[in-house]
Amino acid sequence: MRMSVNERLPYYAKIAIARKQLAMDEVAYRALLENTFGKSSAKDLSINQLKYLMRLLEQKGAVFVSAGKEKSVTTRRRDKEFYEIPDYVPHARQKRYLAALWKRMGYAMTSLDRRCSRQFKVDAFIWLDEASDLQTLGRDIVRRANRKGIDTDAV
Repeated sequence: MRMSVNERLPYYAKIAIARKQLAMDEVAYRALLENTFGKSSAKDLSINQLKYLMRLLEQKGAVFVSAGKEKSVTTRRRDKEFYEIPDYVPHARQKRYLAALWKRMGYAMTSLDRRCSRQFKVDAFIWLDEASDLQTLGRDIVRRANRKGIDTDAV
């Protein structure tokens, strides 16, 4: 069931606030929508996709202030044991596999973000969209897992 426009307005408002905070122009915003969701307008996104877009903007530095509260809502700390990768993210299946291997090797999920930031110049592992970069990372993670004796086919 699709939400009415009035129910979606708070999400649109928060996204507009985040764009202003990040000084994101129209071209960059449309490119983000197209690259992430394959759509050119937020009105075409589902409610879950709108929430995901807000989280992405938070990861880039946007801060939302809750009504009636003094504290600001900042990017929530990513759980060290879990990394959620939605179906609509490019290369979702491969990313889930690599994240599972990373976890089986005993590494924190936040360290995967740091590695992708340093090596591929993206803010987070989930933003790694280039197939060649994903293959490079995948080869290294599989090599590491094999050295640790982890069965890479069982993940």
